[in-house]
Amino acid sequence: MEFQFADLYEALTDAGPDAPVLVAGDVRCTRAVLDGRANQLAHHLDRSGITRGDRVAVYSHNRVEWVESLLACWKLGAAAVNVNYRYVEDELRYVLDDSEPRALIYERGLAAPVTGVIGDVPGLDTILVLEDDSPVESVTIAGDPYEGALGAASVGRGFAPRSGDDIHLLYTGGTTGMPKGVVWRHEDLYTNLARRHTAGLGGAPSGGIERPDQIVRVSGNPLGLRTLALAPLMHGGGQYPFIITTFNGGVSILSTDRTFDASRVLRLVVDEDVMTLNIIGDAMGRPLAEAALREDALRGDADDVGSLRAITSGERC
Repeated sequence: MEFQFADLYEALTDAGPDAPVLVAGDVRCTRAVLDGRANQLAHHLDRSGITRGDRVAVYSHNRVEWVESLLACWKLGAAAVNVNYRYVEDELRYVLDDSEPRALIYERGLAAPVTGVIGDVPGLDTILVLEDDSPVESVTIAGDPYEGALGAASVGRGFAPRSGDDIHLLYTGGTTGMPKGVVWRHEDLYTNLARRHTAGLGGAPSGGIERPDQIVRVSGNPLGLRTLALAPLMHGGGQYPFIITTFNGGVSILSTDRTFDASRVLRLVVDEDVMTLNIIGDAMGRPLAEAALREDALRGDADDVGSLRAITSGERC
């Protein structure tokens, strides 16, 4: 058996189904709940013809369904394509043309650019729409309701065998040219992230795992990881901390705010007992430092952030 993310996640779920794994705004998920919904999405995609090696584009802000989509792709051996929610029509067309997805999952509020480009993407025949706060009649919507698709599918597993050679795909932001798809084998990405990036937090339990079945050793979250990554999931700075935290048995907290507010971030650190805060360079670091220095930022109680043990920063996907 090789290291493959869906296999590892399912092993963790079976070892601790009621363990918390994800917080996104008001939504809190245990491993079993997240596993069941990801199974439903995977079954729907499977019935739609999505198979190993296919690509599923996700065009959305941070929300639980982004993680469900990622996990569903892992379960099928497919690859999620992270699409920047700030992309306008031409940029969206480029990424979809380059990645050649067979399915697209997007938020209703992003329908305008989607409807402008989907006719130019050959092979894109499965489209699911995530509801948000945008007016229902604001734009023409292409695709089927996401929740309806899940509701018609099984929460059980029963998927084809997977491989450590399955691909995880991450598109760069395009700051040094056009966006490019970075390809990782699951086994390599697991080895380079989950097994090596917990140094300084009391050790790396997953670093001692030699076989995939040994992942159950970290089921109880021995490091006490509760990670808040401020980068969105459509960025490596959002996905990679999620992978590190999940496969060390921890809890990921997603920031679902549409704008960056340093004081709100600090309040989230306090409210969620965040242990590791992942930021992206000075653009986040400086406002956070300034907010922390303001007398009222944490209601004058410095002990409130006693849970925070590490702040990490990454500026590249």
